[in-house]
Amino acid sequence: MRQAAEFHRKSGALASIVLTRVGDPSDYGVAVLDDKNVITEFQEKPSREEARSNLVSTGFYLMEPESLDYIMDNRWDFAKNLFPSLLKLHQETLRIRFLTAFWVDVGNLEGYLRGVKWVVDNMTRQNALATGLPNQVIADRTALIGHRAKSRVLRSLSGT
Repeated sequence: MRQAAEFHRKSGALASIVLTRVGDPSDYGVAVLDDKNVITEFQEKPSREEARSNLVSTGFYLMEPESLDYIMDNRWDFAKNLFPSLLKLHQETLRIRFLTAFWVDVGNLEGYLRGVKWVVDNMTRQNALATGLPNQVIADRTALIGHRAKSRVLRSLSGT
């Protein structure tokens, strides 16, 4: 996100959207770009057949305070209302940044579990804490575990 924030600052845009590529864009807001990587259109959760791109919004937006002046009421949605309005105003008001790092949509249980598994798999041993519980547990050093806590193994994130 640090790189996206730097990109946004240098661009001078009112808003920047972080995009990533997915196999099936039908569950996401899709951005259609021209040959100069300028957003020309948004599609909100198109069917796979109707999707004009596989570039989707990650939900990470960087915005200048004045971009919020274009919100008409409290029912406005960023993808459905604000960003198309900014595009109509002038395409230079809205910039994109491509995400190359790990990203997962945590808006559903499967994605949430993939995200949790990624975090656990990538925790360093320096940040791990011996918990004293009977089962193997990885916890950040700042985690607090109550003295009456009990450990139960439900199942691993990998399904084994």
